[in-house]
Amino acid sequence: MRPLQISADFVKCRLEVWDYLQWSQDAPKGISLMLLVIDIGNTNTVIGVYDGNHLVMDWRIRTERNTTEDEFNLLITGLFGTSGIEPKDINKTIISSVVPPMVTILNS
Repeated sequence: MRPLQISADFVKCRLEVWDYLQWSQDAPKGISLMLLVIDIGNTNTVIGVYDGNHLVMDWRIRTERNTTEDEFNLLITGLFGTSGIEPKDINKTIISSVVPPMVTILNS
């Protein structure tokens, strides 16, 4: 049996999710704490929005390595708009990626 290999990015992402869950539990009653999670794979990008522990909406889109920051912004704005999610309501973002060029786009 091969030993399980876990990347540093995976560990960092799990710790950030844990921090968010702790943070959302400590929030005053009635305060909405929304988390945007983006997991970029070689073929697909999975995007999810959480309100506390509740998954509000998720999408699976094709990973486009040559997309621009503006194109990704338009895509996210469109997805949020059709789902009634306001970008200003997102409190934190966690990005996990195996496609280094996409990280540069999303971090800008």
